Amino acid sequence: MNNYTDLARESIEHLKENVDYRFSKKFFQDIILENYEFLKEPKRTYFEIILKELEASSLQKAFEEVFKPYLNKKRILIVGVGNIYFNADAIGPLVVSHMEPVLDHLYLLIPRVKGQSGMDSAKLVKKVKELYDIDLVIAIDALCAIETNSLFQTIQINTMGIQPGSALSSSNESITKEYLGCDVLAMGIPCVIKVGSLINEFFKDVEGFFYESLNDCSSVLKVTGKKEYQGQLSLAHKEKLLGEIGLLNNDQRLDLINDIIRPVNKDLVVSVKEADKSVKDLALIISQCLQNIFK
Repeated sequence: MNNYTDLARESIEHLKENVDYRFSKKFFQDIILENYEFLKEPKRTYFEIILKELEASSLQKAFEEVFKPYLNKKRILIVGVGNIYFNADAIGPLVVSHMEPVLDHLYLLIPRVKGQSGMDSAKLVKKVKELYDIDLVIAIDALCAIETNSLFQTIQINTMGIQPGSALSSSNESITKEYLGCDVLAMGIPCVIKVGSLINEFFKDVEGFFYESLNDCSSVLKVTGKKEYQGQLSLAHKEKLLGEIGLLNNDQRLDLINDIIRPVNKDLVVSVKEADKSVKDLALIISQCLQNIFK
C-alpha cells in the first residue's frame, strides 16, 4: 500500500488491473461498493464503500454483501480500536459503544490506546480470542487518506488486518489472522490526512484552477457552488507556473513535500472541522448495520 494512505483506491495509480489486482463494483442506490483483490503477495482483499449519501438501508445491503461469507461464524468479537476522547480517532470505540452483545455469539471489546492503558491492543484481543474461542474478529479503527474528499466518505473492510496506532508509527502488534489464529476483518474509516498530502492536494487545485482559467474563464469568477477543479495543465504550463516542481508527477511531489517537512517536525496529522459530527453520525449508522447483521 501507499505509505501515505490506508485506502486501496488511492494506492493503485502505478499498478495494472488484472495483473496486480482485480477490480469490480456494485451499486446500492447512492452507495458504491468497490472490490480490490490484490493478486501478488501478500494477497488480500479490500472492499471500499463510498458514501455519497449516508443512508441506512443501502449501507446495510452493502454490508450484507461483504459479510456474507462470515455469517456462519459462531463467536464474533467486534473491537473498537482508538481513543474515544479524540474525535478523529474515536470511530472504533464509538461504534462498539452503540452495540449490544448477543449471548454466546457476539462479543464487544474497547481496548484503550497504549498511551492510556500501557497495554498493547492486539495482545489484549488475542487473550480475549483465546478465552472465548472466537471465530471472527472485526477490528474497527480510524484510517489516513491522501485526498480530503475521502474523509468520512469511505468505509473500508479488508482481510489484511490492522496495526493499531500505525498512523503515528507505532510498533504495536498487528491484529491479523496470522497473529490471532482466526479470521480477521479490519474495518476502517478515513478520519485524518497528513499535512504533506494536504499541501500536495493544494498543488493539484492550483493546476486545476489555472487549467479552468485557460479553458473556461467564466468558471473562475464563480464563488459559490463551485465543483472541484478538473483537468490538468500541460507540462509546459506546469513548468511555467511552478518551475521544477511542476515537472514532478503526483508521487514525486508528495515525496518531496514530506522530505521537506518531516525533518522540521511539521508532518502533522489533521482532520476536518466537522469531525465531531461526522464521526458520531457514522458510528451510529455503522453500529446499527453491524448489529442487524450479527444479531
